[in-house]
Amino acid sequence: IPPPLRNSILLTNWGLTTDYEKTGLAAYLDKGPCFRPGQDILIPAPFNSGHSRSPFRRQNTPAPARHSPYNRRQLMQSEAQLYPPQWAEGRTQLVYFKGRINWGGGGAAVLADGKVMYSHGVRKALHDMYEDSEDVFINKPGGDASKALFCLAPAGLGFGVRVWHSIADGCIPLIIQDNVTQAYEDDFLPYSRFAVRMKEDDIPRMREILLAYTDDEIAAMQREMECVWPYMIWSSVYGAFGNENGENDAYEALLRTLERRKNKLPFKEVSLCKAGSGGGGGGGGGEHE
Repeated sequence: IPPPLRNSILLTNWGLTTDYEKTGLAAYLDKGPCFRPGQDILIPAPFNSGHSRSPFRRQNTPAPARHSPYNRRQLMQSEAQLYPPQWAEGRTQLVYFKGRINWGGGGAAVLADGKVMYSHGVRKALHDMYEDSEDVFINKPGGDASKALFCLAPAGLGFGVRVWHSIADGCIPLIIQDNVTQAYEDDFLPYSRFAVRMKEDDIPRMREILLAYTDDEIAAMQREMECVWPYMIWSSVYGAFGNENGENDAYEALLRTLERRKNKLPFKEVSLCKAGSGGGGGGGGGEHE
């Protein structure tokens, strides 16, 4: 970070908190870390599209239109029930992932000097280790995010959007990214309530760890996703994804994070759901309690 910016709060999408040498990323980047917890703010990637089958998107939702954050009230509003009661049912696949395993198709995930590069080696390790598993679908025919309980959210060559993709599919994010902070993690969003974080060293125990979650614990994480998802997208900038009105989006989460820091309030991982709420925008501001 250039000296003139070292006292600034940087808004960034890439939450690597260690230096590149420790991750093998020195192969294509110069220095690290590029995120300073407690000073910088990790924000979601600026997009709002896809996932036409998302349980959080109404069938009659118009295509997202670009809106200025100064015209936030123009966003679609609806009082209709957004989530069909059965959206979380019938999920018989334990883990799902579809995407690159090695960079550049056949490119290596491990460099000649033994340093792990692409995705910290996570994608390849999972693919090789669970290739014959009946309930783990890593680029496997029949895999379907809408039928999976957990969706892998690994790193790529830099910041990724897999956490959002998982949530948009109603699938609990399985985050395996050592030393990489996620959007608004430890600042606003209560990750322990809607996602599973796993160390890279625990990959051999992945099935054991995930199968230990009870039905009630899984249901609680699914309910929290209903309240968290609006804060992962920039509805007030790019338009509505579901039936949100733009009041509780990524921009709002940024403002609340800055407000909490200004008032020197500690972050607490509490639910963003309003009491008795079925989701769809959340109560927000729980970390102020």
